[in-house]
Amino acid sequence: MDITDHFDYPGDDIPHAAKLRARGIAVAAGPAGPSLVRANSLLVDTPDDDHLDKLQRFVGERTIGGCRFRLTDDTVGRTATGCAAIEFKPSEYTRGVSRSAADHHGPRWSVQGVIETGRALAAQGFSSRPNHVYMCNAVYAGNPGGYSPNVSGTHFNATSAVPADGPLEFANEIVIRGRRRPAVLILDTGLNTTRDGATAHARHEMLRGDRLILRDPWRSDPTGIVDDEDEADDDPSTAEGAGVVDRAAGHGTFIAGIVRRLCPEAIVHVEGVLSSFGDGDDDTIGQGIQHATGALGRPFDVVVMSLGAYTGDDRPPPLTDTLAANVGPGTVVVASAGNNSSPRPQFPAALPGVVAVGALDAGGRAWFSNFGPWVDACAPGVDVLSTYLFHEEKGGPARTFNGYARWSGTSFAAPKVAAVIAREMYTSLIPDDTARAAWTRLSTWQKLRAPDLGVVFNVV
Repeated sequence: MDITDHFDYPGDDIPHAAKLRARGIAVAAGPAGPSLVRANSLLVDTPDDDHLDKLQRFVGERTIGGCRFRLTDDTVGRTATGCAAIEFKPSEYTRGVSRSAADHHGPRWSVQGVIETGRALAAQGFSSRPNHVYMCNAVYAGNPGGYSPNVSGTHFNATSAVPADGPLEFANEIVIRGRRRPAVLILDTGLNTTRDGATAHARHEMLRGDRLILRDPWRSDPTGIVDDEDEADDDPSTAEGAGVVDRAAGHGTFIAGIVRRLCPEAIVHVEGVLSSFGDGDDDTIGQGIQHATGALGRPFDVVVMSLGAYTGDDRPPPLTDTLAANVGPGTVVVASAGNNSSPRPQFPAALPGVVAVGALDAGGRAWFSNFGPWVDACAPGVDVLSTYLFHEEKGGPARTFNGYARWSGTSFAAPKVAAVIAREMYTSLIPDDTARAAWTRLSTWQKLRAPDLGVVFNVV
């Protein structure tokens, strides 16, 4: 899709507009509908060193709108994605926004800077693509994003997780001598950690042990702890909202608990690629995939991505190239289908070869779950119980999280399916079995299917 086919989403009813602006996110509209993009960056195709050198010279010489380009420091990603990321000054969006809406939701970024920069690059012979923003797929009242604006959404970023009692009941571990344990990568908000001397480990006791591996993410807090809530709180200014948990904080910790509970045999690797607001993008998530794969030294067996993005033309985003370069023929990528109750394809779930997972409730498809022929599997995704943060909210209704919560969303159906695939691979006793072969067996025509939701995994 040509960048010039994008334009500013004209709706006034963008939930969390001020928060999107703080995260550098613009709401763009395209031929297929709205999408989220970084307002201050583009991914430029640089398939070889000559193209990269030319881009570096152009970035050093040109200015647009009075602001000089900056090439991001990490150009290692170009080797896998064929892209280099550049940053520039974003443009503010004011056209078409009523005063009352602007006062209520605050200003937001425009995609005009993306368009102008893309045109300048095209004039120099470069091909560039938007840096799409991906959001974690937990259910919130008033999901942000411009996909299906909801003016009834909450006005602050309180998590929709609900405190719950533990502990969890783990599946009985099966030990098979000489059998390689499946390596599972969770790309998410990271893991809530604590530090014992020089060593960081999971704060939650049920996530400790030698089967959960922390990786330094693309970001960390000032103390260097790899944490699931390593940013300043996104608390609102009102007293009623003081001390609330950030919108997506605990998301990665919750998912790690699901995988550990259902497949205790797996070696779980955690890579932080989303903020505690829940956003990441083609560039930063791509860096996380490359970093984790490089640290392991081989492709993972199962990759869990409880996040998603729409594109302006419903065509695959640049993250597609990163995935293709970092997964092996036996790898299965499992991604949540999204929570907009829509058949519109969300990525990476809608990519060929990726297992897209929708959510079930007691009566069938959960009201929020995306659906369609591109969805491959489904599992219960309402009031899922798992590990969470330890946190006491100071404002509004008193809530205390003691390490456990219940949460709803396709985000939490996806790791259930991923864990079942990993365990099938480990327990099959087939020599050199792969996760891809395990998924093939689990998704044969004999399996129960739900309309537009794929194979049913009735895993609590």
